[in-house]
Amino acid sequence: MTIRSILMLKIILIVLILFSFIGTSNAENKNFAVLLITNKMTSKTVTTNIPLQKEIYFDNINIFVSKCLTDSSELKFAGFLKIKNTKNNVVLFKGWIFSYSPSISEFYDQQFAIKLIKCKNLTNQDP
Repeated sequence: MTIRSILMLKIILIVLILFSFIGTSNAENKNFAVLLITNKMTSKTVTTNIPLQKEIYFDNINIFVSKCLTDSSELKFAGFLKIKNTKNNVVLFKGWIFSYSPSISEFYDQQFAIKLIKCKNLTNQDP
């Protein structure tokens, strides 16, 4: 198998998972994404709540979450993220990340690893 065919299979799998997730009647949009962000250079790991539609800065990247969906019946979560390098304004990643299938949808590069933990609604009383 060539690298191109492996990449195509991976994309097809992501699309199938996405459609099966979004097609469920229990899918709800939440207002915060909980991400586990690891800086591999400093070994710093942070779990953070990121509000939807707000860009946040972490080390030298900006993270923007536009959607965060949950299927409460199975505790599955999916988030649409855009990750950008602030030094050269290059988009490093733009796509869906799934909490239940991290092997095909986590973000990895030389410096960072980003994983979706869950989607949730936060109010003023929540931590």
